[in-house]
Amino acid sequence: NNIALATSNQVILCPSNNDHDCTSNWNQAPWILFLNTNSNNRRDTTERLLKRLVPNSDTTVSFGNNTPRLLRWYADGNINSAFSLVICPAGGKPQHAHVLIVNLQGRVRHGADTDNNDIAETANGNNANC
Repeated sequence: NNIALATSNQVILCPSNNDHDCTSNWNQAPWILFLNTNSNNRRDTTERLLKRLVPNSDTTVSFGNNTPRLLRWYADGNINSAFSLVICPAGGKPQHAHVLIVNLQGRVRHGADTDNNDIAETANGNNANC
C-alpha cells in the first residue's frame, strides 16, 4: 500500500507468464508487481514493472477458498479484498507455514499462533493448512 500511496496510482500484484497478463496460478507463474496507471488490470508496456518474483518450486501458496486472479491496491492504499496468504515450504508441514494477513486498508501483518499449537492462524482464526 505504500507504493500506491506514494505514487497515487493503483498497484497490482499477480502471477503472470508474460509480465503483462495476470493468470490465477500463484504456484507456477512468476509474480509481478506493477503500477496500473490506466486501471485495465494488465501491465502495458508503458507501465512500470516494480518487481518480478519467481516462486520456489518447493513452496506452495494458498488463499483459502477464493483464490484471486490479482491483488489491487488503490491509490488511497486500500485493497480490493482482505485476505490471508498461506505460504507452505517443502514438506507441507503447517508448523513451518507463514501466514500474511492483509486488511481492507492494505496493511499487512503476520498470522499469530494464538492457541499455542505451533501453527500460525489466518485472519478468521483457522490454522494454516498446507
